[in-house]
Amino acid sequence: MRSRLRHALALATGSILTVAGLQLGPAGAADHTVEIKGLSFIPEELAVAAGDAVTWVNQDTDAHDLQSDVFDAPPMQKGESFSFTFPENGEVPYSCKIHTYMRGSITVGDGTAPEADGESPPPTETPTTAAPTTTTTAPQPAGPLGLPVPLGAG
Repeated sequence: MRSRLRHALALATGSILTVAGLQLGPAGAADHTVEIKGLSFIPEELAVAAGDAVTWVNQDTDAHDLQSDVFDAPPMQKGESFSFTFPENGEVPYSCKIHTYMRGSITVGDGTAPEADGESPPPTETPTTAAPTTTTTAPQPAGPLGLPVPLGAG
């Protein structure tokens, strides 16, 4: 009886861990959302890590049909969504087949946005201000009417 109880407990624990693993996905993977609103992708550009999932949610009254070189979504009506997990690094531009001017981009890498030219930004310089320079002159000796007295006269 005791061994059956241990077996049942082990089986239940294994099942719970398996289900939890399926729900969580790969370690460190994240979920990102792109809203489709006002005939635009919000955000238009997104940086994710390999293994992350992106879900597009159509909040427009218009239908949208997304495509890229790595995915082809079915048409989405208002309130519908499409998810895709990006398996490897790279730049993935995408667009709406219906509204061809709607374009977005997913950068798959370490999850941080790349610099425009691929280089690090220059260091930020902090402006420095020199202290104002002031010159003081000693007052000249004055004569009886307040007029300066020539030096050497006396």
